[in-house]
Amino acid sequence: MLVTIFWIFFFLFLTAISTFIIRRYETKSTSDFMMKFAFLGVILLIGGMSMVGMFRYYHNLPVGFELREDAPLSQKLEVATSTEITPELAQQLSKDSNREVRYELAANFYIDVTAIANLLEDPNVAVRKRMARNLSVPIEMLESRLHSEKDPSVIATIQESIRFRKSRLAGTGQSIPVDPNPRLRITEALELLDEGSEDYRKIRLAIGSRPFLYSVDSLASDKNPDVRYAAASNINVSNTVLKELLRDVDAGVRTMASITLGRKENTEGELLESLSMKNNSFIREAVAS
Repeated sequence: MLVTIFWIFFFLFLTAISTFIIRRYETKSTSDFMMKFAFLGVILLIGGMSMVGMFRYYHNLPVGFELREDAPLSQKLEVATSTEITPELAQQLSKDSNREVRYELAANFYIDVTAIANLLEDPNVAVRKRMARNLSVPIEMLESRLHSEKDPSVIATIQESIRFRKSRLAGTGQSIPVDPNPRLRITEALELLDEGSEDYRKIRLAIGSRPFLYSVDSLASDKNPDVRYAAASNINVSNTVLKELLRDVDAGVRTMASITLGRKENTEGELLESLSMKNNSFIREAVAS
């Protein structure tokens, strides 16, 4: 909201300057006209660049974005977790040589069926298991994969996921253990909120690649546990804030903060050692990754 207000005032400021120049300075010669034209051109350029910046701020990916094969890992991970990912990029990353990229992509609810099919056949067991837990995967694809899957742990995960999905469709509300990845709880929380509500915007902001419109501290200490959970899931949140969330009153937030700290490259070795001894297998898997 504050960023939007800033941009509105900025554009009003540029408009006021342009109007002042047009009305105040008369063009008595060709040089005056050229100077006036150049000045207005600079203002127009600044306004146009600001519009592009505003668009890119509110969208994780720019229009026509192309990801090079040798792109930095951080850029690939940003694309893999983006809500604006295109089918072409999803398919490209589903075949990426880096397991971490494919693992993060497998939790994305916005990938197409071709990328889903690729990840369900991924050579890495953890990627296949995570893809099986993704609620965007059609049940028919899970049932089809069940017949060709060879790994017992993946088979068990697919069966759990199918039972969970069918219980949701039937409205029985059975509690079946599913991967506590952020997309599961956050998606269910967003489904219950109005898109114009403050909590909806906070959650979407907290899972984005730039969770700084509100201060991170505000998101991580929000009264809504789903907002705090979303903040705990974001690998861009600082270790200091995540460590605070390890003491959260909500068990899910504590677990998610542990998983995120386990995945971060700059987490202290002593803390990683502590997390590696947790009973939760997802926390240990995050540390191992």
